[in-house]
Amino acid sequence: MGPALCYGGLIQLLAGLLEFRNGNNLLALIFSSYGGFWLSFAALHILAFNFLGDYHDANALNNALGVFFLAWTIY
Repeated sequence: MGPALCYGGLIQLLAGLLEFRNGNNLLALIFSSYGGFWLSFAALHILAFNFLGDYHDANALNNALGVFFLAWTIY
């Protein structure tokens, strides 16, 4: 799941950079931000990084993911 999300995020980030080159600043912001979200979400699920493995308590993991999603929602 992680590599698929990472690939999708990378493609959206590339689309944002191409839109910036074309002068579409709003689309560049949207694509780049959404690509950054998927890259960071993929990093959470790639087992080699072991971000989610450090949480032994399910409640603490849910709180951490809630803060992660809240930060991206506000942005």
